[in-house]
Amino acid sequence: MSRVLFIRRAKGLGFTLKEISELLELRVDPKKSCADVRALARAKMGDVEGKIAALTKIKAGLERLARAWPRIGPDERVPDPRGDRQGGRPCPSLTSCMTKRART
Repeated sequence: MSRVLFIRRAKGLGFTLKEISELLELRVDPKKSCADVRALARAKMGDVEGKIAALTKIKAGLERLARAWPRIGPDERVPDPRGDRQGGRPCPSLTSCMTKRART
């Protein structure tokens, strides 16, 4: 396998250039074995699983926000009870989302 192809495939698996450099070094170091490569792959899987968990939390928060959104048209604003003539006030769901700390 050519070096460029190896680098492309490793990038496609999510390895950083630094990690790819480590993988390339493992290929030429006679003291290293497949166990070393497996360890790097498992470490990368742990990183990916952490990212998936974080993205899952983000998705759940966006789903809650979307369900909480008022049932008004996309160009309408929530009427201002004070009679503000500037088109109402921002959506309360959005205001709430932006002012409260995110749940973890």
